[in-house]
Amino acid sequence: MARRNYMVPVPEVGSLEELNGMILRQCLAYGNHKISGRDRKVNELYEDENVQVCDGRADKYATVIVDKNR
Repeated sequence: MARRNYMVPVPEVGSLEELNGMILRQCLAYGNHKISGRDRKVNELYEDENVQVCDGRADKYATVIVDKNR
């Protein structure tokens, strides 16, 4: 979905920094968007999600253990 929303058609930019700035602005604007069939905006729905941040380290198989899950 992100590719279709932000990269089609292919953006015309002069640098990687310009592309990153353009994508960031589009992502922030999407937060104020209301998804069809929902009664609240994307930012409001995101705030309700249960997000837990933790530290971890990848092993030699590129997996990270979180709460005894790989």
